[in-house]
Amino acid sequence: MAWSNLGPRAEQQPWHYRHAARWLRVHPEAAGPDVKLNHRALYKEAREKINVGPVIGIPSKVWRRIQPKGLDNRLKDLNWLCLLRCLPVREIMHRHGLARSPVCPRPDCKNEETIRHVMWDCPFARGAWSRVEGWLGQSFPGLKMTWDGIERGSGPGGFWAMFPVWLAVSLLKRHLWLARQDVVKNKCCSSIRGTVEKVKADMKGRMERDILKWGQHAALERWKGGLGLVG
Repeated sequence: MAWSNLGPRAEQQPWHYRHAARWLRVHPEAAGPDVKLNHRALYKEAREKINVGPVIGIPSKVWRRIQPKGLDNRLKDLNWLCLLRCLPVREIMHRHGLARSPVCPRPDCKNEETIRHVMWDCPFARGAWSRVEGWLGQSFPGLKMTWDGIERGSGPGGFWAMFPVWLAVSLLKRHLWLARQDVVKNKCCSSIRGTVEKVKADMKGRMERDILKWGQHAALERWKGGLGLVG
C-alpha cells in the first residue's frame, strides 16, 4: 500500500508492531482471519472507525493539495509547518518567553511577526508574491496569489492543483523563510528580485534534470512549456 499523502510522514510503523508482525509470520497458526499485518491498512481502518482526519481541523483534501506527489520532503515539511503554525516566528517565541520582542526583524517593518506575516503580510513577502504572480501569469492567465492559496492550496480557477504552480509557491515560501533567517542571524537583507530569481533558478534546474531524464518533449509537457525558463 503506497503512501497516500493524506497525513504527516511522521506516522511511521511503531517498533512493537514490527515485532508482532515478525512473530506472526513465524507462527502463522496464531494469526486469525482478522489479524492484519499491513500497518498502513490497520492504521487507515482505525482512523475510519473513529472518523477523524490526519490532524484535527485540517481536512484530508487540504493535505493532498499541499503535499502533492513530486514535491520533495523538505518542501512538504515546510508546507506542513506553515499550515500547523509551527515555525519559530517571533510572535510564538515571545509568547513562550524565548524572544525579547514579537516585532518583525526587518528594519523597515514594525508589525508583529506571525507565520502569515513572514509568508504573506510583510511588504517584502508581498513584493515577492507580486513578482511570482506576474511571472506565472504568463503561463497560467488568471492566476491570483492569495493567502488561502499559498497556505492551503485553495482558490478559483483550478491552478493550485497544477504541479508547477504549487512547486513555485512552495519554493518561494522556503526562500522567504531563508531570507528571514538571514535577517535574524546575519542582519543581511536580501532583495525581492534576488529571492524570486533563486526560485526561478531552482525551478530551471529541476526542469533541466527532467529533460535529461525523460526527454525534452515529455519534460516540457509536464512543466507547461518551461514557464519561460527553458525552451
